[in-house]
Amino acid sequence: MKAAKRLWAAALAFVLLAGCGKPTAGTAPAASAAPENQEQPVTGLLTAWDGRRYYTKANVICDSADMTARDLVLQMDGQRMLSGYPVTDGKFLYYSTETILEAPEHRTQIWRSGLDGSEPVLLWQSEAETGISPVSASLNGWSDNIGRLVVFAWQDAVWFFIGQEGWLDSPQVLRCGNGETQARPVEYPEPLAQGTFAGEMDDQPVFQSFEEERCVYWQLDLATGTVRELADFPETVHSNLLVQDGILYLQDDESWELCAVDLASGERQVLWRPEEPDQGLGVQYVWDDHAF
Repeated sequence: MKAAKRLWAAALAFVLLAGCGKPTAGTAPAASAAPENQEQPVTGLLTAWDGRRYYTKANVICDSADMTARDLVLQMDGQRMLSGYPVTDGKFLYYSTETILEAPEHRTQIWRSGLDGSEPVLLWQSEAETGISPVSASLNGWSDNIGRLVVFAWQDAVWFFIGQEGWLDSPQVLRCGNGETQARPVEYPEPLAQGTFAGEMDDQPVFQSFEEERCVYWQLDLATGTVRELADFPETVHSNLLVQDGILYLQDDESWELCAVDLASGERQVLWRPEEPDQGLGVQYVWDDHAF
């Protein structure tokens, strides 16, 4: 049930885009009401769906209440562009930007705004020319050059990750408490291992690391910094596609089978066998027991 609710956005996007009118270009979006019937706060990995509205990667808001679509205007000056598409906790949008190549200084930023893009607040900004950038991912969405900003809601705060752009780096965690206007670095007792964001399990982030010819999946407890190893594989036997709700979706590099591995129990299930060899694919999300 949790997976279906969380990933309803991905499937609903097609319906909304088909049923909504075209957005009016050049007009500022009207403020939208708060999500209805939201009985408890959102926890875990944030997505582009807030229970009523879906925020597309074309910066269009599709509203399921009245089946309309309108442009999302994210305020930024002419020297900035999106580096992480927005996600929402039902109260705010979170997104990241970077300066264009022609700008005199290169900095990356994390922003929070209202659900219509109004009243933006700068939560974090990198030092100039450091190559540090917020972590974005194309998990649970359509792959392109820009992924959605990775944000977790947990214990009255939102959590972000930053790292050295283009390198397998140790993720640095940022925390912004409810009511605060700045995301600050979190200091854990032990430094985190090098790793790339792979997905989520039990509302906590999962990372993928490579150690001595092994591919290791580990989970981070955001509150304490405790790391728990979930599973490991020989480095060359699979291609990681997605970790969602504690299930690792992978493609076997020898048989090219699409498999699902329960990271808690280690149980492995073959979901699909290709008719032709060397038939690679990418899993974007899983919803209603279907992989897309």
